[in-house]
Amino acid sequence: MMMQHLSPAEEHALNQMQLSLNTDFTAILLLSKTDGKLHVIFHIGSRSKRTGKLSFKTNEGIAEPVFKSGRVFSASFNTSHAAPLFHSCPLLLAERLTSIISVPLFQSQSLIGLLLTGTRYHSRTFHHNEIQHVQKEASNLSSSMPTIPIVI
Repeated sequence: MMMQHLSPAEEHALNQMQLSLNTDFTAILLLSKTDGKLHVIFHIGSRSKRTGKLSFKTNEGIAEPVFKSGRVFSASFNTSHAAPLFHSCPLLLAERLTSIISVPLFQSQSLIGLLLTGTRYHSRTFHHNEIQHVQKEASNLSSSMPTIPIVI
């Protein structure tokens, strides 16, 4: 598997998003056509060497709520409905995330991955405008996906 190369402008936009939201970690996960799994193809703020090697099915971990609904999923460790996810998702465990926003990435109206950002040290509820910010970045990434070579 090869780490995804985004344009400098895309990397800058994701760094700016992470700074403005005061999150600790941001990642792009894309669906591989070869094994049908999601792979972490780009990440910022990783604390684990495992992160770049992670892969899982669309019905596992953080992918499940996004792929099931095709919608944004936002949760924190201290909410009862999401607590099991934080104890079982390999990505959330590896990065020790306590609050997340996960937004679907689309290409030609097909769900091909997700953009995830989150915090480690304090559990928080993200506000509507913060979720919209991540959705905007996901939309920008989705529109540039045809130009991003997916090598997994």
